[in-house]
Amino acid sequence: MKYLSSIFCLLVVLLLSACQGAGQPAATPTPTPQWETFHSDEGGFSVLFPASPEKHLWSDEQSYGGVYTSTYQGMTYHAIFNIMAANPLPSDQLLQSLRDEHAAELKARVLSSDPIDFNGYPGLAYSLDAPKSKALPEGGVVQGRIYHVNDRVYIVYQTGAKKNSLLPDIKKYLGSLKVDGMVELPTPVPVASNAAGVPEGWQEFTAQQDGFSVLLPDKPKREVISSDKTMETVSHFAQIGLDGYGVLSFNLKDPALAQAKPAALLEMVKKSILSEQQGAVVSEKPIQLGSHNGYEILISQPKTKDLPDGGQIVMRLYLAGKRLYVAMAITSGQDTPAEVTPFLDSFKVNEPK
Repeated sequence: MKYLSSIFCLLVVLLLSACQGAGQPAATPTPTPQWETFHSDEGGFSVLFPASPEKHLWSDEQSYGGVYTSTYQGMTYHAIFNIMAANPLPSDQLLQSLRDEHAAELKARVLSSDPIDFNGYPGLAYSLDAPKSKALPEGGVVQGRIYHVNDRVYIVYQTGAKKNSLLPDIKKYLGSLKVDGMVELPTPVPVASNAAGVPEGWQEFTAQQDGFSVLLPDKPKREVISSDKTMETVSHFAQIGLDGYGVLSFNLKDPALAQAKPAALLEMVKKSILSEQQGAVVSEKPIQLGSHNGYEILISQPKTKDLPDGGQIVMRLYLAGKRLYVAMAITSGQDTPAEVTPFLDSFKVNEPK
């Protein structure tokens, strides 16, 4: 794609100029860099730099963007923005394409690559092992992060010798990007799949067709609640007396839904669920299961004829690719049964083989 290549062609030019500058006699470096926040009016973002950056802007029929480069003690720091007129790729493919373009330009080997969340927007953290070349005479390690925010791509990355790859300043730099107008979200609480403390008589159930496994008190029946061009909704539910445990799986067929921002989609589903409930929200918080964004909600249900002592609904929502999962425990009484925690903690997304 033209705009992918344009970004990294410019990167090579900047790497060459940075390395050529590094070969010149250098003044005595200051003991520590004077890190300051730099703001780009053109790109609508801010980032920390150890020294004032050089600015290079470009534009073509498909995009408008720029690169800001700062060099300090043989290490280079880059911040890039690209405003795209159109992007036919899903976010995960776009981020991987940019990573691969970067590696190809440097003839580098991908050391690591992990999806990350940028305040509800998709991102990718990666590192490259770059061999000796004209751009990098001594070789080096490239550490970068790429983010897809609406119609924009932001990239921050650092290039330096392998011995400097673990310096704390590099981590500080890579995590310093802020985008104008973006509301900071609460930090997600990590949760882990854990089948410890299995309640007596419960067994792990695997829904091969729907891509998950979870502890349940009985084998559930797979029920297709609805199916249309937008999504297919499937229920797996087991009941013990007045208490029920199960998982709703929403298979997102509409590309607009499947490619929606995780935070926006989770918020939409959360509001839809809460609008149907008569109880009060006791607590809600963002969570994360591995690389999957999620949300946990606890609802207190009022006393009714069917629930003379009231009840609780505890649910965890997870977005995993083209599926949205809701693991849900519906219990009677105002106390949370001991089975709820191992049930929720046992939920796992089974990646397709």
